[in-house]
Amino acid sequence: MISAQVDSPSNTFIPAVVLHVPGFGNRGCAATGLTGPLAPGVGLTFNELRWVVAASDGPVYMRGAQINGSFVTAEGIWAICEGAPSVKALAKVTGVRGPGLPASTAIFNTIQNFITTAGGDSFHFGASGQETAGAGAVPFDGIFRHDGTANAPVALRSVQGELGPKVAGFVFSQFGTIKVQAAASFGLLRATVNDVVTPTDSREGLWRTTAGSSAQPIALVNATGSLLAPSATRRWVNFQNEAIFANGDVLTIATTALLAGGDQKRGLWRLRPNRAPESIMAIGDRVTLTTASGPQLVAITDIETVLPSSGPIQLYSGDDSWASADGSVIVGVNLAGFSSTSFFVRGLATDLSVLLADGFE
Repeated sequence: MISAQVDSPSNTFIPAVVLHVPGFGNRGCAATGLTGPLAPGVGLTFNELRWVVAASDGPVYMRGAQINGSFVTAEGIWAICEGAPSVKALAKVTGVRGPGLPASTAIFNTIQNFITTAGGDSFHFGASGQETAGAGAVPFDGIFRHDGTANAPVALRSVQGELGPKVAGFVFSQFGTIKVQAAASFGLLRATVNDVVTPTDSREGLWRTTAGSSAQPIALVNATGSLLAPSATRRWVNFQNEAIFANGDVLTIATTALLAGGDQKRGLWRLRPNRAPESIMAIGDRVTLTTASGPQLVAITDIETVLPSSGPIQLYSGDDSWASADGSVIVGVNLAGFSSTSFFVRGLATDLSVLLADGFE
C-alpha cells in the first residue's frame, strides 16, 4: 500500500491511496477531490484519507471522510482497491452502515483512527455517536465490529450488561491506546473499568472478542477467586504487553502479587479460552544459555518489559513485534550471574495448541 501526494488534472497535489501489485504495477484505490471510480459514490468526493489497513488475506480498508454537494461531511470506513470504494460504516446515517444499536435512530458521529481486520470481510473499529436525535440525545462510545454485512457493538463505555465489561458493578471507562489487537476471528482489548459506586476504584484488564459476541473478560487487576485471577493465591497488579493468536490464546507479560500484597514479580502468562491462566515463564525458571564452555541452564532473575520491538502486534496483517503468528516469542530477561547484562530469550513452537512447549533458549 502506498499513501502519497499525486498530481491531479488541475495541476494540484492531492492525497491518494495506491496499491502496488507485483508484476502488474500500481492501481489507484482512492483520492480526494475527484469524482468517478476513486470517489465514495455518485455526487460525492473524499475530502480526507486517514487510516489504511491491509489484511494478509486480501481486504483493504480505509478510514476517511466524504463530502456531498451541500458540503455536508461524514466520516466513514470504506473497502478499497477491489473496484470502486464501498462504504461499510458511515457517520450520520442509520441502517446497516450505522452502529447496529437497538435504537433504530442511533448514528455514528465520529469514526476513530483505528481499524483491525477480523478474518474474511470482518473488521473492528472504534466510534462514538448518539442513540437519539435532538436535545435528549444519548451518547455512546466504544468498539464495533463489521461482519461483512452490517455493524454491531462489541463493547461500550459507561454501560453495564451485555456491552459492558461483564464484571459486576463496573463499567468500561477507557480503552487502551492500541484499542484492539486481532488474529483470525479473535480480538483482544486492554481496557480500564471503574466501579459505578466508587469511581476511584479503577482497574485494568483484558477482554477477548469473537465473531457474533461481545467482549468477554479474561483477566482483571485485583480480581480474586475466579478465572480472572492468575491463581488462588495471587492477583494481577498490571499488564505490560499482550498478544492474541489465531486459536484465541492470549499471552501477556504481567506483574502479579500475593493476595495480601508483597512478592511482586513479572512473568509471561498464557490465557486460553475457558481455562485457568498458566504461568509459562517466571522468575527462577531456567533457560539454556550458550557459553564458551557449552550450553548451560541459567536461572531468570527478572523479566523485562523492554521488547525487541514495542510497536503494536497485528498478526492479521503480518505485523509482529515480540510475538509472531507461529507462536514464537522473544522476551528480555536478566539472568543469574550477569548483573549488568540483559538477554533476549526465545520460545518456539510449531503448533499453537501447545504454544511454547519446546521451552526457552
